[in-house]
Amino acid sequence: MYPLGNMREWFEFLSQHSKFRLAWENNSDHPWEQWRERARRKLYSLLHYDPPKVSLNIETVESVDRGEFIRHKIYFDSAPHVRVPAYLLVPKGARNAPGLVGLHDHGGMYRWGKEKLVGFEQEDPLLAQFKQTCYHNMGTADDFARAGYVVVVPDIFYWGERRLQYEEPPYEWKGTLEAVDYNTQEGGG
Repeated sequence: MYPLGNMREWFEFLSQHSKFRLAWENNSDHPWEQWRERARRKLYSLLHYDPPKVSLNIETVESVDRGEFIRHKIYFDSAPHVRVPAYLLVPKGARNAPGLVGLHDHGGMYRWGKEKLVGFEQEDPLLAQFKQTCYHNMGTADDFARAGYVVVVPDIFYWGERRLQYEEPPYEWKGTLEAVDYNTQEGGG
């Protein structure tokens, strides 16, 4: 058992007495596909989100040779009217390679998302400082690509290219936005 400190008794009680009706362990007598559909429907109902399926419509806009892997900048559709920017890192010579989704932090630096996990030839000094402080200057996605994994690193909703941006902000926000220093982690817009 993991070191749970003062929470040990509580977690042991939960694991022994809770009825997780949708857990696979409690449904293994059903076919996998049935369980998956039931669990997915429940998840979507709890999220209040069930967009129609769309074609991915993948577009590659840049490819950069990074030595042991190629870094592609791509865009794909995930739902109607939702275009997702991402980096796709593909090891050279990869055939049937394992894959990972790299998810960036949800800290206060909204200006960048996917860039936090990927290395670049030249970086904005603020991004480099953020990576040094929060990621110990590690290009996590790059490290996995060098180890043979295909890695996709999307901008999560509200970060990077998917952050809220205005051509002209609402009038009542103008003064507040003019006072933001975007050269700080807190401003990071």
